[in-house]
Amino acid sequence: MTAAPWARRSIIVDDLQVDARVGVHRHERQGPQPLLVRMEVELAGAPHALVDTVDYAELAQAAATLGRESHIDLLETYAEQLADLCLSRPAAVAACVEVRKPRALSSGMAAVRICKRLSMAKPSCE
Repeated sequence: MTAAPWARRSIIVDDLQVDARVGVHRHERQGPQPLLVRMEVELAGAPHALVDTVDYAELAQAAATLGRESHIDLLETYAEQLADLCLSRPAAVAACVEVRKPRALSSGMAAVRICKRLSMAKPSCE
């Protein structure tokens, strides 16, 4: 009898543009600004139906809703809350969220990344 090969399955949403009210500076509080979001959600097992996976359209909607609901001071807080929303899906066991803020620097891009897992194990989506 041969062992089944190990596999890690993830849903990825990448380069999602979200207009969000985030930032501590006065000009950042005047209105929403664009963020670029990447979410990777590791699944508990092999999906055979939508119930066994995570709907990427729901992830995109969650990111947009979080960005417009209320002002969030820190990009880190936005990423943390979005990772928690990803992990609230029944099929999710780990989530890595990266949020880039194109207008934060005049000659570069600021970003934050957080990886969370439902157990104490290190997230494998790094």
